[in-house]
Parts: sequence; structure tokens; C-alpha cells
Amino acid sequence: MPSPEPTVTVCVPYHGGSRYIHRAVGSLLAQTHRALQVIVVNDGDTQPPWDRLAPLRDARVIFFNLMRNHGGPFFANAVVANAIDTPWFLVQEQDDWSDPRRVQQLLKQASAGNADVAISAQQFHRENADGTSTPLSVRWKHTGRAVCPKCPPSPRCGECFVDTAITREYRYRAPHAGLFRVELLRRIGGYYAGLHLHFDALLMNLLFMTGTVTHTPAPLYHRLLRPDSITHSLSTGFGTSVSNEERRAVAALYQKCFAEYQRYLRGQISSQVLTESIRRHCHARLTTSDKQELAYETNRLRSYLAARRTMN
Repeated sequence: MPSPEPTVTVCVPYHGGSRYIHRAVGSLLAQTHRALQVIVVNDGDTQPPWDRLAPLRDARVIFFNLMRNHGGPFFANAVVANAIDTPWFLVQEQDDWSDPRRVQQLLKQASAGNADVAISAQQFHRENADGTSTPLSVRWKHTGRAVCPKCPPSPRCGECFVDTAITREYRYRAPHAGLFRVELLRRIGGYYAGLHLHFDALLMNLLFMTGTVTHTPAPLYHRLLRPDSITHSLSTGFGTSVSNEERRAVAALYQKCFAEYQRYLRGQISSQVLTESIRRHCHARLTTSDKQELAYETNRLRSYLAARRTMN
């Protein structure tokens, strides 16, 4: 008998994305890999999207409400990644959508390379004033150190390449909308470090330090660029004081983790000590209130999932 497909848990954090959420969740339910658990987390929005999602009528979709808003998707991702008992965790933003083959191909890629993380190229789209979208470029198609064919004479384009070389310089190296082995996520401290805007970029750096990341040039993820998103809005977008301040905090945290990584490369510490050190540095940013709230919401979701399994 063939072994059963591994179940993949998908987290879709939600806040203020009512016109996109049906497409995002629908694209997950259309996956060729059927063993999915799709958890839509309402991050404190007073108007949850449950009515919009009700027509989907799929038992694999789970609705969960957080008690308040957390200013970004990372807290919701952390709650889900901490609460689940499946081996794989997939990131899906509320306003983006997935190619039907995305989960199947990422799982195949991870299995072939015995990898902890699998990511793909992304097709970008621009949202138009009338609600339609226009396809733009495909980003992160390449990996390695080859000269960028699109942007000469620059030796490396951050939009074209997945940068696998961990150096002292903190930079955006890879998109985080991928498939993660839950065990490694937890070892390095999970998906939340008290940051709201740029933790995704830091997380990929940390995963390059501690695990194996595989990449496919197929554009399996469709990303929508819209002016009111958290990374483009006038209050929190790139270049704002809020964004710049957090980027400095993330860069400082990276330097602390990179110092531990160098010790690991020199054979001074084990891989276990490396992950423990990274987890300690990330959790040092959490207040007592943060830790209590994260534990509370995680236990609440864990209990809810256990109750669902009992009923089924």
C-alpha cells in the first residue's frame, strides 16, 4: 500500500482583506495535494470573513478568531505553527493566491532534497483601480551566484535571485511564502519575535543558517501588489519611520544570530546550541505580555483542533 500523503497545515492570517480572501482560500482548496488543513485566522478584525468563505463548504477549512489585532501576520502564523501536529506548515497571505500544483511541487522538492524549507518563484501582479490586476514580472527565478541576465552589469539582483550565501551583511535573501518543516520552525523560536513588518526576511536568513532550503523556478505563488498593504501603505510601508526603525531592530538581531552561526561554522558549538541561541535571541524581544498572549492563543487553538478531531 502506498504511504498516505503528509498533511500540510496552511495559515491564512486575515485582517481587512474581504475582497481577496475567497480567492486565496479557494486556490488552496483547489490544490492537487488534497491532504490539507487550512486555518484562516481572523486577526482581530471586527468583521470576520466567515460569511464570504461559507460558500466554499469544505471540511478542511477551519475558522479561528484571535482576541485582538497584532499589526501584521506573524503572530497569527506563530499561533498556528505552535498549535498544529502536522509535519509541514505553509504560508499563504490573504490577498495572494496559489497555483494548483504549489503544495504538491513544494513537497516533492523538499522530499527530493531532504530539505526543511521549499520556496518557489513568484508571479507578481499590480492591483488596478477597477479591482482587476495586471501581471508583472516573475521574481526569484534563479539561485546561486550567476550574473543576473535581466539587470546587467549588476552581479546580483535581489528581485531575480534567491541569495543562499549567508554573510555578515543582513539582507533580504528569499521570499518567505513557502513550505516549512514545523520541527525546525519551533527549534529556532517559531514565527514571532515581537516584530510586525520585517520578521519574514529575518526568518529566511535564520533558516538558511540552521536548515536546508530548496527552491524551484516555477512561479507557484501569485503575489498582489496593492497600495494599502502593510508593506506599501503611507503609515507602515518601506521608507516610513516605522519601517526603518524595525529594519534596524531586525538587522541588530541578525548580527547576534550571525555571531552564533560563525561559532557553529568554527565547530565551537553544536547545531542544537545554535538553534537554542537563535531562539533565545528572538524570544528576548518578547515581553511577558507577549509570551502570555501567545501561549493563551496557542492553547486555545490547540484545544479547538483537538475537539474537531474528536467530533470527526
